[in-house]
Amino acid sequence: MNPVIPHGAEVIAWLDDLANPIVAIEAIQALGHDAVLALDAYLARTPQTVPQARCLAVQLLARQGGDEALEYLRKALYRQPLDGLIPEVRQSEFVVKNDILHELVQHRYPQSYDDIDYALRTLRLPEAVTAVATLRLGALAPVLVGMLNDEVLAGKAALTLQALGPEVDGVLLEHLQRWLQSPEEDTRMRLAAMRALLVLQTRGGRLPEPLTRHLGGMSHPWMQAVAALFDTSWPHRAAVLVRGALADDGQLAEACKQAYTKLPDSVRFAALLAALLRNAEVDAYGCTQSLTPSRHAWLVLEVTQTIPSADALAQSLGQLDRGTAAQLALHWSAGDRGALSNLWQHADPRGRVALLEAATHCGFRTGYTCLLRGLVDRDGGVRKTARRRGLRLVFRNPLSHHHVWQATTRPADSVARRIL
Repeated sequence: MNPVIPHGAEVIAWLDDLANPIVAIEAIQALGHDAVLALDAYLARTPQTVPQARCLAVQLLARQGGDEALEYLRKALYRQPLDGLIPEVRQSEFVVKNDILHELVQHRYPQSYDDIDYALRTLRLPEAVTAVATLRLGALAPVLVGMLNDEVLAGKAALTLQALGPEVDGVLLEHLQRWLQSPEEDTRMRLAAMRALLVLQTRGGRLPEPLTRHLGGMSHPWMQAVAALFDTSWPHRAAVLVRGALADDGQLAEACKQAYTKLPDSVRFAALLAALLRNAEVDAYGCTQSLTPSRHAWLVLEVTQTIPSADALAQSLGQLDRGTAAQLALHWSAGDRGALSNLWQHADPRGRVALLEAATHCGFRTGYTCLLRGLVDRDGGVRKTARRRGLRLVFRNPLSHHHVWQATTRPADSVARRIL
């Protein structure tokens, strides 16, 4: 620190004492305007591997206000280029410069556009992406569109492009044509194209016919889902939208869910059931992954809400794995004894096993009817499941012997011995 800078040594000591930031804030603010030069000198020092002290210096300098503090903040933005720093320090200084830009964009000054342009193109700061939307800097739209293939900034860039409105559609379509010409195996370009399409779709934009046809020839389920968002006549649209709703890209999933809810229940039920049977989806890289518990639960709930009839549900139970079928029966019946019992006559043996699984979660008063039916079922697998799953539920209840006696021609104790 230059010894001629007033309070320079004290400011260094206060800021570097990371354990006592309140002391630093109070002491430096008490200096008033005399702290400006010392704070600028602190930011001119070599960047550190942790950003906290330098970020605090930025905040305190910004609080001074006035043209002088603003000019020193601008100097700090351009000082210490990130590409000349080692990785650990670069990441730390990236945070500092993002804070600097956050403070700068609170003010209107002649060089603000140049600063945001530099922060966007060279530094690639998240705060710069946000500033483009806040200040309506449509001239920087091409830079934002290019960021749609940046995994870190793509989400912010997409939100900003949506905020800028239809004026950026021409730039989006220009990039789209180039990205869609890349091989479909190029995941980065495919994801960039998908994000650009979702920006258009969110605003209700339309695609030129050649681009729509090109999407129709793509095999990845996510791209087919995006195409179905634009084209209501898309083949098997419900199934495609459900697959999109299960994608691990949040924006695509939400758009597909909104579009799919507008379809008739009967169409949605078939598509949802197919997804449950598949129990897996393709990720961004084309690899098949099992559904996460949350997506599986969403599917079960949606199927429950679109079931056209008890007969359709009973038939579907036999196709699903036992656990999923039991969940579905439970959701649909909401624990109602009569509802579960009515399904029994429509279900095949696998479906009846699922109903027994569901019944064990409903308590005695709800589940005993299905369990007693299972004990005397014509299918051996159903009887075996009833014996295995029903013992504790039925015979621990004081009323159980009476119900077993009524339901069978043998004494209840004899049935109990067979179950044991």
